[in-house]
Amino acid sequence: MGRSFQTATQPVEQFFQFSLLGLLASSYCALAGSGALDVPTLVFTAAGLLLRLLLITGFVRLDIHPRWTTALTVFYIGFYPLDVLHLSHEFIPATVHLVCFLAVVRILTASTNRDYFFVKLIAFLQLLAATLLSDNLSFFVFLTLFVIFGVATFCCSEIRRSSRLPELSVVG
Repeated sequence: MGRSFQTATQPVEQFFQFSLLGLLASSYCALAGSGALDVPTLVFTAAGLLLRLLLITGFVRLDIHPRWTTALTVFYIGFYPLDVLHLSHEFIPATVHLVCFLAVVRILTASTNRDYFFVKLIAFLQLLAATLLSDNLSFFVFLTLFVIFGVATFCCSEIRRSSRLPELSVVG
């Protein structure tokens, strides 16, 4: 039972990982297409997505300790007011920087269902920011891709969840 279960869930897990990456990448592209991101944010987020692709395909192995994740997040919380006051000079661009930073940190460290939920939420926040900032037609292309990857991701999430539940025996 263990070997066939593992063999059956491995393609589902791989499809889930790619669809989750597609969900985040499509929301990032919608945000990048708005023209509201600066070059460092564009490069940082694209590098994080590319690194996640390399992690999924097995070309790179990366193990980030949860303490580093916590330390980076706390650092950015302290950096956020400086971003609002001195770098971006506005609330919305600084918040978009925060969301992009969280996207990279979460996509590189995601390993539990809770982490994957946060990645889905961050992808939605990126798309929401793109909705506010975009005024061109390319947004609708990325919105369509977001919906397609969203359906695939949520379907795979349910398949993953149900495959981890113990089998229920029917008493007749």
